[in-house]
Amino acid sequence: MTSGQGIEWSPVVLSDGQHIALLRSDAHWPARPALLDTSGVMHDLSPEARAKDFPGARLIEPQPVVFSAADGLKLHGQLFVPPQVADSGGRRPAVVFFHGGSRRQMLLGWHYMQYYHNSYALNQYLASRGYVVLSVNYRSGIGYGMEFREAPNYGPTGASEFNDVQGAGLYLRSRADVDPARIGLWAAPMEVTLRPWD
Repeated sequence: MTSGQGIEWSPVVLSDGQHIALLRSDAHWPARPALLDTSGVMHDLSPEARAKDFPGARLIEPQPVVFSAADGLKLHGQLFVPPQVADSGGRRPAVVFFHGGSRRQMLLGWHYMQYYHNSYALNQYLASRGYVVLSVNYRSGIGYGMEFREAPNYGPTGASEFNDVQGAGLYLRSRADVDPARIGLWAAPMEVTLRPWD
């Protein structure tokens, strides 16, 4: 019923039978309530409620990319390339984002789940600070078929997803716009206990 680059979720048919209320987002604007009519026209319910100073127009549209894991499995991701990198041709630091789950899929816009909505914002922030950001949809996630979702040896039975971590780093190192000596990562939060080195 919808088309284009938007992300829509939580549809509810209204009592008039002519409209669907839903939430929507895209690469530039976070979640907001909207109405969709039977002709496919959608409009925001309260566009005036959007913060006037929100920098949506300046956000980067992530690019879909496909690259190989260290063991050759094809992976999908979203690549945020700051405009200054595209314009200057210079090498920049890069960051890899690994989502939690693992039964998730990151999108080319503001996510429908709260934590990943915020993660998308952080990826945009890092890109605005000059980092090339790669968000990886690693094996055992959704959206790429059952064989991908039920990848051999994933999780505690073998951790084959580590091939995806390596592949993401190798992909970024191969890019002419990335400084191969300055690649970091961030991931879904976890509890970490630090202790002094022995």
